[in-house]
Amino acid sequence: MDNRPDIWQHLKDHEAVPPAELRQRLLLILDTLAVDHAAENGAMEDRAIFQRLLEHTISPPAEVSGAITAAIKSVHPPKPTRRTYLPYTAAAACILLIMLSVSLYRGTASHGTHKGSLVAIKPATPAASAIIPTKSAQTAKSDSSVNISAVQAEPLQLSLAADGDQLSLVDNNILATFVDYKYPALKNFVEEEKADATIRIHLDQYTDITLSPAMTATLKTLYDTRPDGTPDRRARKTREKLGKWEARDKKQFDAHPGSNPLDPIDLGEFIFPPFFSFGRHSAHTALADTSPPASQAQTTHSQTTVPLTISYSLTLLTPRANNNMAETYNGGMQTLFDDGDHARLRLASLMRIQSIFLPSDRQTVTMLAESAKPQLKTVLTADQWLRYNAKYANATCDLTADTGTILGYPCKKALITLHDGRKITAWYTPRIQEPAQSVLEPAFAAIPGLVLRYQYTCRRKTLRYTAATVSRRPIDPTVFNLP
Repeated sequence: MDNRPDIWQHLKDHEAVPPAELRQRLLLILDTLAVDHAAENGAMEDRAIFQRLLEHTISPPAEVSGAITAAIKSVHPPKPTRRTYLPYTAAAACILLIMLSVSLYRGTASHGTHKGSLVAIKPATPAASAIIPTKSAQTAKSDSSVNISAVQAEPLQLSLAADGDQLSLVDNNILATFVDYKYPALKNFVEEEKADATIRIHLDQYTDITLSPAMTATLKTLYDTRPDGTPDRRARKTREKLGKWEARDKKQFDAHPGSNPLDPIDLGEFIFPPFFSFGRHSAHTALADTSPPASQAQTTHSQTTVPLTISYSLTLLTPRANNNMAETYNGGMQTLFDDGDHARLRLASLMRIQSIFLPSDRQTVTMLAESAKPQLKTVLTADQWLRYNAKYANATCDLTADTGTILGYPCKKALITLHDGRKITAWYTPRIQEPAQSVLEPAFAAIPGLVLRYQYTCRRKTLRYTAATVSRRPIDPTVFNLP
């Protein structure tokens, strides 16, 4: 009975035919009436009416039809209409196409960088000079020229806490030292560490950086070998991944000097990228001419008479554990040196080492990418440095009543808000005045004291700098030597 709807359709179309014997009797009666009363009663017309009655279709009553239809539907409910997912399929296809295009774009941009190799930057390229706009055509020659040159310097040392070995950094780059496979002692040191351990690297008397457990686990796979002693597939994949990270970092900070890895906003927005990113994101792609008159552009000479060294530890605060490029900066250290005459701000991390130098005359600012090969040096005038940091030109600083203590110093909270809404939270101590910090870190220009902790939150992830040490001891003069 699975075809009940079809049976009902036939029932509605059925024609009731009278039995044969009854039809013959009716015809006989009509014929008799036709002979006897043909003139009076018109029996032939009655015969025609009967003939039409034979051809008549009898339809069932409407209430019977409705009841039967309802009964059939209750036993065999109609199949649901099949939905069409064409719009969703098209949207998914578009998303996949966009992701594939971005991947191809990035792959093309990084093509030619072999694993962990570094890309040399040509000095004094027109594109690099163009990031500092001129104030006017009359001052273009003297004010917009940017001195960019490649230099070489003595490499730093890397100390292993296990046995005190001193290892020279390969290309002055900590990451390159790990992936170069040059030092068996380094390989043994990493392999002996537990997967959840935190590795501490000693660079010099001022700088100790740490590698997070996630980064330690990554480096352990870097030294996995086959029975013949050569790197296995996991090790090769890890080295290739680290090489891609390094190429992206160089493209952001070396090929485009408009991005400053010592700036919390520039660094935070690079290591915490959006889910979809089209092209290179930089806050300096189109700087407006916001420099003050020349009389105001001169930076204030530091009044510090006692040397000051303050080191900040970099920490990533994220909703979930990181296993991406951001971990190469997690545990890094940013140090401010000021002897009252010279000043220097240095960032040291697994990924890169970079410094900003401020000479005694305060007329220039020199940026040095120390972990590049060759090292890249960029010299900016005081006016150019102000325009380089144009995003802080119209920033507001709200000095709140919140208080706390960091390294034994009483601190107050300040909220720095840029004109586009981005915010930096800082804790400072009024007990120490450090003019060099406001020059090398323009975000703190309006804060009346030394900043001991600050952080920038980007896409629900936070990059935090916390003072680990504050020292008044004499500083080695070589710290301020430019190569």
